[in-house]
Amino acid sequence: MNAQEQILGLLGTYRHRIYNVCYQVLRHEQDAEDTAQEVLLDLLDVMGRIRDEEHLRRWAHRAAFHRALNAKRGRKRRAEHERARGSAVEAGGLPEETADAIHGAVSRLDDSLRELVVEHYYEKATLEDLAERKGCSSVAIWKRLQKATERLKQELGRVGLGGMVAHVEPYLKSLTPARSPASVLAKHVIAKVAAVAAAGGLVATKSVL
Repeated sequence: MNAQEQILGLLGTYRHRIYNVCYQVLRHEQDAEDTAQEVLLDLLDVMGRIRDEEHLRRWAHRAAFHRALNAKRGRKRRAEHERARGSAVEAGGLPEETADAIHGAVSRLDDSLRELVVEHYYEKATLEDLAERKGCSSVAIWKRLQKATERLKQELGRVGLGGMVAHVEPYLKSLTPARSPASVLAKHVIAKVAAVAAAGGLVATKSVL
């Protein structure tokens, strides 16, 4: 397997994680696909600096939230003349403003807590799966998830949405993972893969392939 094939294989795996976060924030398939492509292009830019699989997972989650939340803000600005802010309802029956605040709070968690929240709530990994992967007990995972949700509630209070803290866990539990379409790996992404492979951008990433 050559370098280009290895990088494509890596993107083929991580496109689902990245698209899923983008979709949960944006709730629109085409917007999520476009944003996921931007994250994949960003990943190709930093490919040579990714240290290991944990670094890659955390980078992918952080970058997907950043791109998707920015895209959501831009979309809201464009749509202000069509509807009042907060009139839309997201998955779980929450006002869009509250759902966005929860996603934003998740994005601002420290890397280890954000990783757990995304893997358990956004990707639906079980406590047992996470415990096995991280080499600890399911009770330890549960305690860390409780710590993360408390941080999320504190953040909602900080931005003036303290009345919605009871909805944090039900909303997160309502999320359904979304798999990315094959079209996320568009021609311009594949073209950049070829350029990165030719430039030797795979070196620091070999440990995750």
